[in-house]
Amino acid sequence: MKHNSDLSRLAIVTDKDLKRVKKYQDAVEHLSSFTCEQCHQVKPLSDMYETTNRVERLLCQQCAEKSAG
Repeated sequence: MKHNSDLSRLAIVTDKDLKRVKKYQDAVEHLSSFTCEQCHQVKPLSDMYETTNRVERLLCQQCAEKSAG
């Protein structure tokens, strides 16, 4: 996403390019701010616990490990 958001690599910047940059900036912001439902800390997606069960709460890795025992 960072590469696609870098307008300096383009000779001419169009409205389409500006819309794409906005879309990628919104995606980066979204992926950077998840709130753990147990400790209520805001963390990036990379710090959240992965699960295949969509019913489970959204937990950070640290809280998930504590809950597991």
